[in-house]
Amino acid sequence: MRSLMSEAVHTLLAHYNFFGAWSKKLQGKLAAGGPPVLVEIQAGLPRDALAQADKQMAILEALQISVLTYWQLPAWLGDSLNPPALLFVRGQTELVYEEGWAVIGSRRAPAAAKAWAYRFAKALSEQGHLIISGGACGVDGAGHCGALAGCGQTIAWLGVAADRIYPAAHRGLFLSILAQGGALVSEIPPLVKSWPSAHAQRNRFIAGQAQNLMIVSAGLRSGSLGTARWAEKEGKMIWVPEERFNSAADGLEQLLRRGSAAFWPC
Repeated sequence: MRSLMSEAVHTLLAHYNFFGAWSKKLQGKLAAGGPPVLVEIQAGLPRDALAQADKQMAILEALQISVLTYWQLPAWLGDSLNPPALLFVRGQTELVYEEGWAVIGSRRAPAAAKAWAYRFAKALSEQGHLIISGGACGVDGAGHCGALAGCGQTIAWLGVAADRIYPAAHRGLFLSILAQGGALVSEIPPLVKSWPSAHAQRNRFIAGQAQNLMIVSAGLRSGSLGTARWAEKEGKMIWVPEERFNSAADGLEQLLRRGSAAFWPC
């Protein structure tokens, strides 16, 4: 027999399976009605969605992935950031509630940009700051590695299902993040196919959790500029390095021109 918490998670997973997303209507019901509204939600769910939820619950248990329900989400994840019904956390769940420094940038950033991100994250980590990033290749990975080198904790917000390791090249990095008390977090349930747009959507979590956002490099069409837009909406401080790393600085120049970012060090 499931606990009340497990039953809530199971119902919300089945809802996702049926609708393919966390709907705005569901979020409204959860905010207005609290846990009792789950009885109403469950009544209309088909058997195949509930059966899929059974499989997802087994995977979450097998991989030791913790689940935060809508009512357990951190305070920084307010309505403006479109909070999900569930968050899936592999590693230290309490890190989701902390704020810190986000270090992000281009996947194809030059070596000099990655080296700068590594040194910057390492220095902050040594000072006790949580390092936040998106787990991607390039600057994100360098930031995570710098945090580990500084003997600190780092959290990676993923744009894939909670049971996936992506990119595969970062399997070792992610294992090191977990071994050093960090966390991997996703809003996408296990067994769900993710799309490129999911990576853009997860950027709102990076911007929301960050007290400060460092964008080391960014092309004009980069996801980092999308994160910057979320950060602007949330009133977060955005920083860019004084040093320039060839064409990857184009997006940074755009931020500086419109007054959205400042040079580091100021």
